[in-house]
Amino acid sequence: MSLAPLVVGLTFKELWDDARFVPTVAHTPWSFEGMRLGRFDKPLVHNRKLLERIYLGQPTQ
Repeated sequence: MSLAPLVVGLTFKELWDDARFVPTVAHTPWSFEGMRLGRFDKPLVHNRKLLERIYLGQPTQ
């Protein structure tokens, strides 16, 4: 029994979910101003800083 159909199905589902999710993220403000961030948002802040440094060429603070 091959796992290929399962892998293809799971991959398709992930891509489908991402395609449905992307339009909602496109209009999200880039700034964290006014947002109430909790302790579980630390990875979000860290990833945002990485994105700014790598893709936008902004210096590390």
